Amino acid sequence: MLNPNYAFVRGLCNMVHSYNGRTKWSSCHSNRVKESMLKGLLLIAKETGSLVVAEGIENEDEAMVMVRNKVDLAQGYFYGRPQFLELSLATI
Repeated sequence: MLNPNYAFVRGLCNMVHSYNGRTKWSSCHSNRVKESMLKGLLLIAKETGSLVVAEGIENEDEAMVMVRNKVDLAQGYFYGRPQFLELSLATI
């Protein structure tokens, strides 16, 4: 018999995976429903001790939503274009 908490976490992971990506979070700064969904996911992630990485941040407005909601880490074109690992290491 599966632990009910395991089933809940598994379902949550599936839901988070389906909401991951740029198309889901783009324009979150002007969409209250998207920001509310983000807040709910962040609450669950924090309660379970998970580190949150926001992907696909493309402008300052989206970045500010992530800052305002205390997302742990963020990445996307707003912060810099993707580059080959060798080039990244050469700048260190």
